[in-house]
Amino acid sequence: NRATRPDKRERPKSAAAFREALTDFVRHRASSRLAEEARGRLEGLGHEGAPTPAVLASPEATRILTESRFAFTQALREWEGNTEARRGLGQTLRWMIEAELHRRSPDAAEALLSALGTGEPAAAEASATADLSARIAALRTELQEARRLEDQARAEAREQDPRRTARQRAWISAGL
Repeated sequence: NRATRPDKRERPKSAAAFREALTDFVRHRASSRLAEEARGRLEGLGHEGAPTPAVLASPEATRILTESRFAFTQALREWEGNTEARRGLGQTLRWMIEAELHRRSPDAAEALLSALGTGEPAAAEASATADLSARIAALRTELQEARRLEDQARAEAREQDPRRTARQRAWISAGL
């Protein structure tokens, strides 16, 4: 299609350049197809913009995200230079992290974040990665605080348990 463009500057410079472009297309066709199919699956999730975390955490979305992640990874394995697959894998991983944050699973989110950090992110992606990292840390802190409060409530409930205090009174009375 590029060879038939009306503007001559958009066409290949020579027959050799055309042949090289055609060879690249044929060589990377499978990788491009995988990336296109995965992108189509992802577009089904976000009908109007980015889907909500609740939608991303649904079983159907989890299946789609997992399949897309696999397809983008395979596309990159076949052709490391596939920028569409790299971009799609980044988006898929960010959506998977959002789903794990919604499920309140910081360990899974952190594992996905480490997979997201394997490439060299652009400035915007680096700030998004930093934001996700901060949200994961905040969730960890929140869950630790909730666990501490639960432990404290259990300890207080044990101390106020009439059966326990009755036993202690019995031992004290017997001792006296």
